[in-house]
Amino acid sequence: MKPAHNALWRFLGFNTQGDLGPITFYTSKDQGLVMYLSTSPKKQQSARQRQQRNMFRAAAETWNLFSRTERDAWERAAKKARLRVSGFNAWLHVTLKQDWDWYRTLCRAARFQPPLYPTHP
Repeated sequence: MKPAHNALWRFLGFNTQGDLGPITFYTSKDQGLVMYLSTSPKKQQSARQRQQRNMFRAAAETWNLFSRTERDAWERAAKKARLRVSGFNAWLHVTLKQDWDWYRTLCRAARFQPPLYPTHP
């Protein structure tokens, strides 16, 4: 359902994506701010879904081990390479997909090599 007053939601400072209680918000190119009631999944997670979520969780925890300087290097690389993703998303792509060709291309475009792994424990 699309709220009648998009401007009111934005004025109130709502981030236009994600969940707020039982309501999910997102921004559509055609409709502007859209919201709908969230529902529970009808099926249990598959083994593959659990594996994917665990891999993503581990990757996010590893990202948090990076120092501020290391994270900034990824953000700078994504920006210099003119990617439309954040440094976190670029790092996730490389590490979860093991896409080393993409990483080499990113390094060439950015003209430096952001770290793949945190340098401190």
